[in-house]
Amino acid sequence: MDQNEVEFEPAPNTVAHQGDIGLRRVQSLPDGLEKLGGDLIAYGEATGHAHRVTGDYLLFTKKRPTGEMAVPTHLVARSPVKLVHDEHATVILPIGVYEIKRQKEYDWAEKVIRTVAD
Repeated sequence: MDQNEVEFEPAPNTVAHQGDIGLRRVQSLPDGLEKLGGDLIAYGEATGHAHRVTGDYLLFTKKRPTGEMAVPTHLVARSPVKLVHDEHATVILPIGVYEIKRQKEYDWAEKVIRTVAD
């Protein structure tokens, strides 16, 4: 592990964060998911950088109507995996099942909740 890597040690109700992405360890995958290909967790709208995963893993998304963009909602790490991004420290996740969440923010002026743009 190099100086720009952080090893996540999951405990109950803890979340690993990398910028606007949070990964919470869960017991198992929920019903109604479909497998995704690729390594993209999230694309940074503001910077053009991406959160990607490397290693032995599977990505899943909730089933969606035809034509709707697939957004990863769960990650299964079959061996320790790395979550990488150009502007954040690499996060090393141990074997397990993780729920993927995007950070939200509340705009008091517009009175809306929106996804944070990384």
